[in-house]
Amino acid sequence: MFECKLISLIPNLRKLEQFDQIMTQSGLWDKIKIFQVSDNLLHGVIEMENELVGDTTHYIAHSSFETIQYEDKSGKI
Repeated sequence: MFECKLISLIPNLRKLEQFDQIMTQSGLWDKIKIFQVSDNLLHGVIEMENELVGDTTHYIAHSSFETIQYEDKSGKI
């Protein structure tokens, strides 16, 4: 009889939680977030807008939704 022995490439929950803890405590998630937005702006993936929205709802423990409005050089919001 044929026996399939697949090795899972998906880490278990404990390893994912440990990874997340390290990334969170060292501030790497925040650094990656800033880098990715900057890179997306630089390469035209997204365009600069007058309203900045930070949405981290993809991760339940750090869920938040913040909207920041700022004035541009001409004083417009």
